[in-house]
Amino acid sequence: MDFTFEELIEIADGIAWFPPKKITWGKRTTLAGFAHELRKLRNYVHPGVWAPEQPTTMKSTKATYRVVYEILDVARSWLLHRIHQSLRKRIMK
Repeated sequence: MDFTFEELIEIADGIAWFPPKKITWGKRTTLAGFAHELRKLRNYVHPGVWAPEQPTTMKSTKATYRVVYEILDVARSWLLHRIHQSLRKRIMK
């Protein structure tokens, strides 16, 4: 079965693999919410998505990269932690 990036974020959020706590970083949302924002940002590499939504040029800057990297790093770390927790539980059974 194939999943979209959006579906994978929703599944991980639905089974509480992302922390439920809201974070304020320019806007207030959960880690899953920020993952969705990155998913949307990723879609801007496709001209068919970018052109109608951004009539003015959207520039990627070092600051944008730092934010994207930090969100991805936190999400990856949290998900790996949950995977390791789940594996340890299964090994102990």
